[in-house]
Amino acid sequence: MLEDMFSINMKKKGRRVDIQKLLQGANMRFKLLLVLLITGCIFGQGSPHAIYGLVQNSDITIPTDVCLSFEAIYKGDTLNYPEDSDPGDGTYYKDDIGIWVIEAGTFSPTLMTGDIIHICFNNICNSESNEFDIVIDLTGPEQDCGLVILSSMGIVNKEIIDDELLIYPNPFNDRCYINKQVKIYSVMGELIDEVSDSWDGTDANGNSVPSGVYIVRLDEGATANVLLLK
Repeated sequence: MLEDMFSINMKKKGRRVDIQKLLQGANMRFKLLLVLLITGCIFGQGSPHAIYGLVQNSDITIPTDVCLSFEAIYKGDTLNYPEDSDPGDGTYYKDDIGIWVIEAGTFSPTLMTGDIIHICFNNICNSESNEFDIVIDLTGPEQDCGLVILSSMGIVNKEIIDDELLIYPNPFNDRCYINKQVKIYSVMGELIDEVSDSWDGTDANGNSVPSGVYIVRLDEGATANVLLLK
């Protein structure tokens, strides 16, 4: 199991490094980077792309590994935790810090930038859940999905609708990815920009716009809100 692999000692510059002790003493950001580094080596894909984030219950506690399950769905292929948590299978969860990881390279067919994965979380111990879609960005080795908060609302729908307007991440502070060509408006109705695939928080002239809520509109009339935080 991956948990066992985290317990082993690794040699570095002639010294033995205990991974568990490193995780216990590290701050949260370093823990995330360390987990991604090690899981990237464990998964063993040629060019691994790790999709990861943190998960919490509604009361801000961290779900235990015996309670939490999650699945990632892509074009009929599904990765499940804990079923697919052996080395090379594609999922990992570490409940002392609440980090979850999905290795995109294990999907078939192969993922491409712009593809959409649907992810569902379920805590069987308190009946809380959450689900969301992410737009894949393969320009880097990993993709941070931020913090997932579970709630008692329940999983409503596991299907991905082809013509649905999807925005990820939301809120965002650098760039959000959009699965269609859209127009961005201010809440006052001012046209900010017309974009496809992504928006970087600038207007049509390349000027940064202030933090706030913006309206994303399809030509067909469907709209969604996006929150820009700087």
